[in-house]
Amino acid sequence: ARGHRAIAIDLPIEDPEAGLGRHAELVAEALLGVDDDVILVGHSMAGSTVPLVARHRPLRHLVFLAALVPEPGRSVTDRYTAEDVYVPGFVGNTLLREDGASYWPDPEAAVRCFYHDCTAEDAAWAVSRLRPQSAAPRLEPWPLDALPDVDRTSIVCRDERVIAPAWSRTMSRELLEVEPLEL
Repeated sequence: ARGHRAIAIDLPIEDPEAGLGRHAELVAEALLGVDDDVILVGHSMAGSTVPLVARHRPLRHLVFLAALVPEPGRSVTDRYTAEDVYVPGFVGNTLLREDGASYWPDPEAAVRCFYHDCTAEDAAWAVSRLRPQSAAPRLEPWPLDALPDVDRTSIVCRDERVIAPAWSRTMSRELLEVEPLEL
């Protein structure tokens, strides 16, 4: 309605070979033919991917929405085992398969974490769409020495049930060097 074009990219989260770099390549490919006036939004795990897209194409702005803000040289796993990245009670709801992919064995736990404010029908539909997520993006150290020189915004969700709002506030200030907006 406001004249913006939105492109949603379905990343190959089940592919054990597709790490952060491959995810960034696929986002850049999806944006082929789009002018340089791109605002790229990374939610949750995609917060580690969106800054990498700047290696492939110009971006006007990066938005980190309740996102895992990357830190050079450290993986998501490095961080959540040493920092309070997640809301208490979130870790332990997923299980790992033999190949390291995480999945949600308990639909009720997924509803509590992700869809608690949806109708029962919408929550059931959303849970049915959950897929196992390969270990590659979680285990891969973030490959850049610094965030790209692109304007950025961080949005913290106060009632978030996955990424801890306090952690997001701290990472917004320390790593993104911005004051977070709060919803």
